[in-house]
Amino acid sequence: MKTTVDDMGVVKQVFDLKGPLKGKGGTLAQWRDDTQARLAEVYAEMAQLSTESRSIDGRQFALYVYRLRDASQLRWRMKNKDHATWPVIEPLLADMAPGLAQWYRRAEEVAQILNHREQALRYELKTVCRVISVGPRTAQSYRGSIGRGVGGGRPRSKSSTAAVKATGDIRGAAELSR
Repeated sequence: MKTTVDDMGVVKQVFDLKGPLKGKGGTLAQWRDDTQARLAEVYAEMAQLSTESRSIDGRQFALYVYRLRDASQLRWRMKNKDHATWPVIEPLLADMAPGLAQWYRRAEEVAQILNHREQALRYELKTVCRVISVGPRTAQSYRGSIGRGVGGGRPRSKSSTAAVKATGDIRGAAELSR
């Protein structure tokens, strides 16, 4: 939101409805860089959680960062490197100290959040890269198609046509024709 002062000295608040896509590509590059930075933070958090889970003495399972093409996900593995799911691991927590079992439950929760954040940020990055590669859209005039549906729509009444010609305002013409 910006504030402007008109010729009469009146301060007006202007709401910017264009958002992050206005400008000539500078903000798109900034959006892309910001998304890449947030994705790098998520990858660092994933690596840290994986390292913490593998550093537990006497562990039977741990979280590992699983990479597939451009994606990374945290997944559970048993000590013998077999993949495991949370429903397989959760019953094993009953034999652990309550504090350690709680840590593993919290680690599973954080892992799921990081996995979903990573997926959403990858999609956001893919979207901004697509917007950058497509380039700006050409402006189209909608003036001739207002009020005309499929196949040309309804004809204008004589009074509304005259009002449009006199004022140049289509909205006012609609009120006059009622």
